[in-house]
Amino acid sequence: YMGEQRIHLRGAHHMIEYNPFHRTWLTLQQSRGRVFRGGMWQLVHLDDIWEFDMTGTPVWKWFARAHLPAFTALERNRNNVNPNKDFVHANTLHYDVAEGIIYYNSRHMDTFWKIDKASGQILWGAGRYGNLSLFNTRGRYVNQIFSHSHGLTRVGPDTFVTFDNDAVMGQQFISHCTASRVLEMQYDAVREEMRETWAWRAPRSLCRGVQGGVVRLPNGNTLGAFAGGWEVEVIPNGTIVWSLQVVGNLTRLPFLPPPHDFNIGARFLYRPRLVAAAPPPACPTPRLA
Repeated sequence: YMGEQRIHLRGAHHMIEYNPFHRTWLTLQQSRGRVFRGGMWQLVHLDDIWEFDMTGTPVWKWFARAHLPAFTALERNRNNVNPNKDFVHANTLHYDVAEGIIYYNSRHMDTFWKIDKASGQILWGAGRYGNLSLFNTRGRYVNQIFSHSHGLTRVGPDTFVTFDNDAVMGQQFISHCTASRVLEMQYDAVREEMRETWAWRAPRSLCRGVQGGVVRLPNGNTLGAFAGGWEVEVIPNGTIVWSLQVVGNLTRLPFLPPPHDFNIGARFLYRPRLVAAAPPPACPTPRLA
């Protein structure tokens, strides 16, 4: 044990990624942009990327308003713009330090982008506002393959997993979902396509309108965090091999009404550091009722 060092990462939210080679921290930072609505310019919230050194000093910045394509087009789909004009709502950074690549996921634009960190330029985007063609597991061309997703992670060469909430944002911060799932996608650089390669959809009772997460485990199984505090592990054929319901309130703040008084199960780590890959000696039969 070498002691601890506390670093103040001013304004960081949702995600922090550490670069062990340069000893810097990549974070999401809220900023402002403008859209023209009702004959006037109005301020909206965006999410930038800042990098801090070990003293908490910003050393690099990426501004969403300079790079995200046509974010003002969200005005045409008001169900995906919540009442505080949170147009982008970035919730995940995945930093591939070796390749100098950042993957940036936007919940409200239903899109994630591959960003070259050295130049700051977007190389491609997958989703509703991306430039890649999208195909579902049946090989059919679609306009969208995930909605209001969380926990984007690169798990192999051009392979990604995400928690697809299958949700849309209504008024008063209420999200409506149909059937959340954990999803695997494969990028094809030659065809400029993103294809669904695997998915597991939870029962409707476990649909999560907000938050959620997914982890691809070392044994190849997939762990997802669904509604009701349920953490569910499935094998590639979709069979549930382990589940856990975490009950109890992590926080209940009077100024954040439901659904923001999340239970503990909602606070799911995107990529926890696993201490054991082997399953427990005895695994009870999962019950998701």
